[in-house]
Amino acid sequence: MAFTEGAKQLLEAVPAALTVLSPVFDDSGKLRDVEVTWLNTSMAELVNNQVVTGLRLQQMYPERDLAGWFSVLVNNRHTTTIDRQYWNLLDHAGGDIFEIDIRWWGDDLLLLTATNSAPEKIGLSDALRAANVLSRTLPTLNIAYAVRPDTTWLTFPTDGFLAAIGRRREEFRDAKLRDLMSPDDRTRLTSWVKLPEEERPHPFIFRTTGNTSEQRWLELWSMSLESDDRTPLNGIADNFIVLADVDDAQRATDAQALISMALDQQLANFTAALDASHDGFAMWEATQHDDGERTYRLMFMNSAGAAPTGKSADSLVGQRIEDIVGDGQWQGLVTLFSAALDTKHIQIDTVEVDSPEGWVGAFENTVVPFGLNRVVTSFRDVTEMRLEQDRLIWLSEHDHLTGLPNRRNLEEHLEGALARARDSHTPAAFVFIDIDFFKLVNDTWGHDVGDTLLQDFVTRLDATLGGLGMVARLAGDEFAAVLNDVSSDDELTRILDRLMAEVRKPFNLQASTISVTCSAGAVLCLGDERVTDILLTTDKAMYRAKHAGKNCFRIAPLATS
Repeated sequence: MAFTEGAKQLLEAVPAALTVLSPVFDDSGKLRDVEVTWLNTSMAELVNNQVVTGLRLQQMYPERDLAGWFSVLVNNRHTTTIDRQYWNLLDHAGGDIFEIDIRWWGDDLLLLTATNSAPEKIGLSDALRAANVLSRTLPTLNIAYAVRPDTTWLTFPTDGFLAAIGRRREEFRDAKLRDLMSPDDRTRLTSWVKLPEEERPHPFIFRTTGNTSEQRWLELWSMSLESDDRTPLNGIADNFIVLADVDDAQRATDAQALISMALDQQLANFTAALDASHDGFAMWEATQHDDGERTYRLMFMNSAGAAPTGKSADSLVGQRIEDIVGDGQWQGLVTLFSAALDTKHIQIDTVEVDSPEGWVGAFENTVVPFGLNRVVTSFRDVTEMRLEQDRLIWLSEHDHLTGLPNRRNLEEHLEGALARARDSHTPAAFVFIDIDFFKLVNDTWGHDVGDTLLQDFVTRLDATLGGLGMVARLAGDEFAAVLNDVSSDDELTRILDRLMAEVRKPFNLQASTISVTCSAGAVLCLGDERVTDILLTTDKAMYRAKHAGKNCFRIAPLATS
């Protein structure tokens, strides 16, 4: 198909980021590369208008092995098949994972569509990034992630997990989930995956063997995150899996079952074994305060259980729970213990525990009723896992280079600012800021200097605007600010004048002095506007400032709903 001006006009009207690629064949007719022929306006804006026309993908992505993908493209020639990939499009595209769809357009051209796959809430692309980062950041943690972005599972085991199950990385990558299980557990898994996701008991505990005869216990967490592809794979429709080696904890749980069936006099027989465990064990007896409220007195605790308090187990025995655990936590533990005692069923919950000396950590508690008025508890430190979850949430809401809130966080904050503006009848301001000629800085001094400039630029933004509200990074050299209680255009003008003056001051970076300016668009909001309208209005105002010569700002009329 010839790529004519008419074809360009047709593709320019499509509301998506598009690229036309030309195949490059060798003398034998084998596809060796593809070359960028044309980008529509949306794609050009996505890559900050960098000149990529005429470049080949091998030049643009020298570290990426594209041979396999080219083979798929050759097989799809003369068909309407769309091949989907997930890529970090370009370094300056904000670090997001982009959904890349590519298909043949005629026999001589390919059409590539790029869509930012980052969801408003945590979805599959977030999980894919987090699994990749965390599996390498915490190599000693006995955990593995599996993510299915399309029809193929990608696995991210830590070194500690592979060592625990006795498998090489290649073996684990090529193995199916059922290959890790004993025959009995495979049957249980079949029944488990047939349940709706919300009805499945989590986690799914099963036994596995590596290259030795020793069996180990693993726990499985499986879920469906937002994705276009929900095709079942080996009977499992989910696309995000977490596997953790819980052998020590499971063996300890088995020991609890024995303890729950024993009589009081058997306690001494288990003391030595419990003291040798890495998990904490304790026995509590129900008692009452003077006012009749239930509490619990410690009868036994092993050394591992007492260790986080910094005291010996013997010194804690006989004390009430409120004297051992800090204020704010002991009431929750009393409720958990009482639920086990009253229902005669095992209770499991994760709680953060304080002591009178300060915060101890997060512990997963398993509470087993034991007799008429006693409970046996086992608990393991899951502080690292809780911190890992907090880090995952932070990564989904912040920019990794500057530490500023990202677009998703910004939009939520703007909604709150609009609500406050409605209630207080005092306008809020929204400002869209873009660094002028930032690409020239990267091209002249390199991306390291560019990154340092962005960080110093953020420092000035925060010093000038941070005390008035919230500053966020949207992407690349684009920033935004939500300013509270800005009474008028005149006040907003004074604020932006200060910002422009601060930015014009030279930046001292790595023995170089660099001067930049910025362009900004702003709007005052009374609180009834829609976030999408505010973003669009300030974006247009910023581009008017660009067209006016840059190094200035424009304040748009009030956004309308």
